[in-house]
Amino acid sequence: MKRAIITGGENGLGAACADRLRADGIDVITFDVSPDSDYPVDVTDAASITAAVADVGPVDILINSAGIVGPNKPLIESDPAAWERTFDVNVHGTFPGHPGSGARHGGARLGTHRQHREHGGQGR
Repeated sequence: MKRAIITGGENGLGAACADRLRADGIDVITFDVSPDSDYPVDVTDAASITAAVADVGPVDILINSAGIVGPNKPLIESDPAAWERTFDVNVHGTFPGHPGSGARHGGARLGTHRQHREHGGQGR
């Protein structure tokens, strides 16, 4: 049986991917800040991701779907810490402790860049 890790797998697009993969017979492991996830971890915490990946073992599919919406106001009015957190989750959170480091040879990796479209970013 193929196995998948989905970061952000407890809601939104990540949950939809998890449902679809499970329907196709794939063993899905969710990494999410939600206490309902298989591994309640923050993608910005490399140590917890590394430990979770070691516990899970090899996987065939990695879907990086964890993401947050950044400040929705003019840059000059934005708090730099809020942007740092957004970057930490949406960019840096795709590789610390690399969930794909346990991927079997030839495994698939997918990043979902949903935040821009889902939260009114078009045309801005």
